[in-house]
Amino acid sequence: MKILEQNIINTRAQYTIVADKDDMQKFRKLTANHLADRVKVPGFRQGKAPEEMVIKYADPKAVDDEFLNHAVNDLYNLSLQELKLRVIGDPKIDIVKFVPFTTLEFKVTAPIIKNIKLPDYKNLGVKIQKTEVNQELIDRNIKELRLRSATFKPVKRAAKNGDMVVIDFTGHDFTSKKKIDQASAKNYRLLLGEKTMIPGFEDKIVGLKNNESKTFTLTFPKDYQEKSFASKKVNFKVTVVEVNEVNLPKLDQEFAKSMGPFESIEQLQNEIKKQLKIELERQATIDYENQLLNKLAEKTEVELSDEIIEPEVTHIISNTKQTALHNGQTWDEYLKSINKTETEFQKDAKKAGIIRVKGGLAIGEIASLEGINITIEELDNSIDNLKKQYTDPQMQQELNDPNNRQELAMRLLTEKVLDYLQQNQVKST
Repeated sequence: MKILEQNIINTRAQYTIVADKDDMQKFRKLTANHLADRVKVPGFRQGKAPEEMVIKYADPKAVDDEFLNHAVNDLYNLSLQELKLRVIGDPKIDIVKFVPFTTLEFKVTAPIIKNIKLPDYKNLGVKIQKTEVNQELIDRNIKELRLRSATFKPVKRAAKNGDMVVIDFTGHDFTSKKKIDQASAKNYRLLLGEKTMIPGFEDKIVGLKNNESKTFTLTFPKDYQEKSFASKKVNFKVTVVEVNEVNLPKLDQEFAKSMGPFESIEQLQNEIKKQLKIELERQATIDYENQLLNKLAEKTEVELSDEIIEPEVTHIISNTKQTALHNGQTWDEYLKSINKTETEFQKDAKKAGIIRVKGGLAIGEIASLEGINITIEELDNSIDNLKKQYTDPQMQQELNDPNNRQELAMRLLTEKVLDYLQQNQVKST
């Protein structure tokens, strides 16, 4: 193999590969071996014919395709090793000359990464959030447990705070009048006074009796967790199906015993506090690792080409559109709900795409520097565990897909590197 006409800059490599005589013979033999089981040769058992006969009786197009597939891929991978290139994404391959088994010349154009400059990744200045389980949180969980054991008495009076109401409600976009499935439900159980719905929703139901309806308009909070609903104005129609008076069990020793191996309310509260602390610490760790990754990406310096960024941007936009559609919104309605124009959203998506790409590159670079890797055994064990969780035949097949296997390996590597970063951050005084 010869590499000619090299033009390698920071973000792109262009060069020509010319196969030599030995290469051509090697790939000719490999082609014959791979086609042998599919070609019928008179006088020979399937797969037992010599190389020359397989080539002679095989479909010429199948021979050329098989030959080029092996030759181009293998020579391209060898060129990356020889030139010490780090390619991100798929290369563009242009066949310049090809005479079967005699001549092969092709041009490679590939997006590359050079000169990654990492920050001081052991001192990113990110602090883990302190967790504290207060009495209010414990009391809220105790009340939820009591509600599970509560009795409900249907009443004919008007609903008031503390009642459990069963309601039907539908939400329609204020502007388009289109029904929003995610803001609609039938036979929905709602404990009034707990503020589990958006501000103002429960207040509109207080005072209604069975079979009474009310129509009202509310605006979702700006910081609503589902971003596509943030600041969204919705028309609601609510019908009360049933009003129930709630009778909670007494908070005593008998109640504690009914919840598990507890002899007192104090023991039950201590167990709840323990479990809440575990959950809060788990969430704090997730938030901390996300902040570490974002800070690492922001501070990593690397020149990126559009070929590298655009696939990630396309992925972000596609996922956002699917989410909006799932929430019953057109793309224009979604953009209005977040107060963005198409151009502004595209800019935001590009920024997010750059951060994701830089984060992935930084993770790979740190793994290389610190000798962090994922073994085949670790990857196989992870896939086996996923197969036990997801027994659907289609999911089983997807887990065997080489591309998904590679994606899972990267996810495991990211987890390992983030764990390393977390353990090795400089402690602030």
